[in-house]
Amino acid sequence: MGPDRITVHTDASAASSEAVADAVRNIDRLAAYGIGTTTARARQDDPDPWPSRILLLHGPSHTAELSELSQLRRLVDAHSGLTGTGIVALGAESEAGLEVHIDERRCLTVPEANLSLTAVGLTSDEAHGCAALLAQADRADDEAVPDLEGKAAWREFATGTGGLRFKYTSARGTPSLEQSSSMLTERDEKYVAVAATTSDDLEALSPQVAKSVHEQIITADPGLDADLDEWVSGSGQRPRLSLLGPVQARTNGVAIEKRRVFYTELFAYLATRPFGATTDEVADAFSISPARVRVDVNKLRDWLGSNPTTGGKYIPDAREAPSAQARGVGVYELVEALVDVDLFRRLRLRAEASGRDGIADLRRALELAKGRPFQGLRPAGWGWLLEGDRLDQHMTCAIVDVAHVVVTDALQTGDPDAAVWAANVATKAAPDDEIARLDLVAALQAQGHTGAADKMLRDEVCNWAVDGDAPSDLPDRSQEILENRGWPRRDAV
Repeated sequence: MGPDRITVHTDASAASSEAVADAVRNIDRLAAYGIGTTTARARQDDPDPWPSRILLLHGPSHTAELSELSQLRRLVDAHSGLTGTGIVALGAESEAGLEVHIDERRCLTVPEANLSLTAVGLTSDEAHGCAALLAQADRADDEAVPDLEGKAAWREFATGTGGLRFKYTSARGTPSLEQSSSMLTERDEKYVAVAATTSDDLEALSPQVAKSVHEQIITADPGLDADLDEWVSGSGQRPRLSLLGPVQARTNGVAIEKRRVFYTELFAYLATRPFGATTDEVADAFSISPARVRVDVNKLRDWLGSNPTTGGKYIPDAREAPSAQARGVGVYELVEALVDVDLFRRLRLRAEASGRDGIADLRRALELAKGRPFQGLRPAGWGWLLEGDRLDQHMTCAIVDVAHVVVTDALQTGDPDAAVWAANVATKAAPDDEIARLDLVAALQAQGHTGAADKMLRDEVCNWAVDGDAPSDLPDRSQEILENRGWPRRDAV
């Protein structure tokens, strides 16, 4: 699982010789302090760390009386607790030291200590799976966001982050048979010179879109402005759910005095199921019985209230839900509720198809973001959010991407205050995201706060590290931006 901590030797003599040198070095260092390895590690008196080594010997080579291996054994025996070294000989029949036996049933016995117990361990498949998972965490490759599903017409054009699907766009600057435009209309060089962006960013986030696509999207979502006005004013009767920050529900139905956080989660679960959910699906997601599901959904139904226009419930009877016929089974489905995630997606989608005018929609979308998406979750709840496509992570990326376009546009048009505002929205949503941090550096510089910008660049980009490790290598994108902008300045303190 940690391949950088393992060295494989085909020559036992070479491995033993290296271990002898480390063991002697450890003994000599400890002699200066007059303490053992355990105490030295606890006190951390020495500027250098106190390393440990395990020499794993396997095969016939470890049974031979190699001089280096014999020397290492004598060192370990004679200087107990001072070498920082252990020797494990696999399959040995008559080795000196403590014998440990493990059989095929994972029964571990230590005859010398009269111990017999079940060993903790992983199967080969489990070990390989864990190693693959950890290796994946070190990858920085981008993965395509899946397309959005659902019955609403606008969803047919959108990805999970609200971006326009690739098939509806064309490359920047590509000649087109019909009128087309992009949100960032200037040449790439103008944006690269003033913002923390690259040509690849601009191609991905502000491609060309044909006028006919814009018209289709406007037709597919005619109620967006009215829904947004209702959300902002708070004057409507429809239930509202905030997920782009602290999770919060606002309803006009029967008040809930107890278990409100649970019912808010249930509200969110149904709000993110475009085709509803069956009783068994809800039961599985919340680890409750089907009978409990029916009771809880009914209580949620009362809490959300009724639509004053139609008189119907926002969660219709399961057999009458819009998706029930298509799925061939009764489902609990949320109808007509307002959710900030969908408002954000709809605004972004319309923006990307509206050319230069789309920047205003992007700013409206950012106004919906109030921090990290899905903050303040119920302890031990929300397990369903961690399964499949991660909506919380997709929306974090969406906020960063939208903010990046707004920042880039604002810096090119000479509006540093708007750039700082948008960059701050992104860093609150994704405090560890390097795109958001570099955007804020560029915005602060444009605003005249060069000292703060330089400090942030050095501390939170160039020298940023995780869990006390050494600073990570900069991604190629960040390195390109630093070179283009001449960052960090050599005269900066």
